[in-house]
Amino acid sequence: MLNRSKLWATGLLIAMFVTGAAVGGGMSQAWGGESDDTRDQGREGGERARPSYVERLTAHLELTESQQADVKLILARRESDMRALWEEVRPKFDALRDTIRVKIMDVLTEEQQQKYRELLEHSSRRGERDRENKTHN
Repeated sequence: MLNRSKLWATGLLIAMFVTGAAVGGGMSQAWGGESDDTRDQGREGGERARPSYVERLTAHLELTESQQADVKLILARRESDMRALWEEVRPKFDALRDTIRVKIMDVLTEEQQQKYRELLEHSSRRGERDRENKTHN
């Protein structure tokens, strides 16, 4: 059975993984929205990409068309700053994510490890498609 410190460490690692995934996803969305046409290209089985940052803000804040245009302009003007920051932070993020994944694998059964690998592969393919779609904008 896990002792208290191992349980705490495992919980912390999982929390860091979830936080890292949220930050990574948030930064990707903050780099600018994708058009509806671009987001739907390359999806398997009609899978739709998550809404752009502007779409999410519009849905939650009921932005007017003028406000949407302003937010898109703000994001476009700061995109190079966001990319530069991400390039600086990404190696540390990737190293931490890899460490967390190894630790998670350590607590899984062989069957769970295989499912986890499949989940990670699916996430990786989705990320690659999202990046590829962005470069074609």
